[in-house]
Amino acid sequence: MPDNDAIHSFDEKRRARARVVRQWSVTDFHRQLEQAGISRACVLFENGEFTLSHPQILAPVQAFFELSQDFSNHEGVFIGREDGIPTLFFAFVH
Repeated sequence: MPDNDAIHSFDEKRRARARVVRQWSVTDFHRQLEQAGISRACVLFENGEFTLSHPQILAPVQAFFELSQDFSNHEGVFIGREDGIPTLFFAFVH
């Protein structure tokens, strides 16, 4: 039988991580990727499991997706940036 306190604690931590993403602007996210030297990143979802190319930055994004009904049926989100271009590129695969 699951420990309700442990489940509640896990859910609260996940909600807190998801709130972090909701506070990011695209510029904030771009800056984080740039500072980490990341040009390409992805969040993959297969067989009920997430795989993150860069967990140190994408863990809050995973939490956001886990709590988002809009993410259902996605197989992956691919993120890219180019030096000197102040925008991010996204590809969403269903």
